[in-house]
Amino acid sequence: MPSQKANISGELKFYEMVSDNGNTVSSGFCPTCGNPVLKKSSGYPGLLFFHAATLDNPSLFKPQKVFWHASHQPWDYVDPGLEMKDKT
Repeated sequence: MPSQKANISGELKFYEMVSDNGNTVSSGFCPTCGNPVLKKSSGYPGLLFFHAATLDNPSLFKPQKVFWHASHQPWDYVDPGLEMKDKT
């Protein structure tokens, strides 16, 4: 989701790591319960990647692109009709 369209209330704590290709990936967690909420990547500036479990009604959203497809698990079905983005 473009970050300018997101409305986040409350505090998030971030953990940063460097991906295999050198981009910084930040994971945002609830500071109270530790639940993961979102990710940001310097490879995709201006985008936020929300964990579906954090949404009140995930069925309102339809996937448009697949990010990090190169590292998906074989059991994880990916709709072949979606655009694939593989940089981190």
